[in-house]
Amino acid sequence: GVGVDRERAQEYVILKDIAKKFTINELDTFKQAFEECDDDHSGSIDVNELDQIFIKFGHKLPVHTLERLIDEVDND
Repeated sequence: GVGVDRERAQEYVILKDIAKKFTINELDTFKQAFEECDDDHSGSIDVNELDQIFIKFGHKLPVHTLERLIDEVDND
């Protein structure tokens, strides 16, 4: 419906804005932070761990956006 489309558009804008703010060095740091949170080296982290990574970089995202990020990565 229209509400879902509007919500997805807002999420896209948030993610696009965040992507613009990261430098290559920050992305490398993000990858390192991911690896540090991946305690069992399974290649996956949960929403709470992802939230902590974004907070470390000064970004607080809604839980539904974090879940969507995880879903997008899982689909790739």
